[in-house]
Amino acid sequence: MDEPLTNLDAELRADMRTEIKHLQGELGATMVYVTHDQVEAMSLGHRIAILNKGRVEQIGTPLEVYDRPASLFCAAFIGSPPMNLIEVEIADGRLHAQGGLVLTPPSGLPRDRRLVAGVRPEALEVTAPGAEGSIPARVVSVEWLGDEIIYVVDHGGQRDVRVRMPPTVRFAADAKVGLRHTGGTPAVYDVSTEELVA
Repeated sequence: MDEPLTNLDAELRADMRTEIKHLQGELGATMVYVTHDQVEAMSLGHRIAILNKGRVEQIGTPLEVYDRPASLFCAAFIGSPPMNLIEVEIADGRLHAQGGLVLTPPSGLPRDRRLVAGVRPEALEVTAPGAEGSIPARVVSVEWLGDEIIYVVDHGGQRDVRVRMPPTVRFAADAKVGLRHTGGTPAVYDVSTEELVA
């Protein structure tokens, strides 16, 4: 199927995703589904192949592709909003980003390369200024989505970091806030090869 839902409105699109999923399960047939819409890919696919300029960048289950994108292209493509890609350095057994954000590194990181950490918006938290473990940041914009809020924040020279928060945590645009990593190990990429290294 080649982008079968492209021209449908949002409500009909959601209904048809459910129908296609049901049909696929009922038939038990292998289907190849082509789409630029990552929601369709994540919700309908058992295995996802991500292509970039005709080259396969990654093949995996939706969860594998979401948790450990194989390249910077995949990291920037999968997820809405996508992973935050933050340049980091290794020091004292931790990953340090400009502005003071500290992340827990995966094991076996190469120490002689420029690295980028991929951090999902839900692995970060916007807090009151000065909260324990947070660094100073500023809210650039607020996207109210009903069941969640996406904050875009700047911190220490790192621009446009996206953070997913529940709708009960409210800060206005231009507010001074804190930013902290809430745990988990980020995906780490080599800047020169753009490939996942750990």
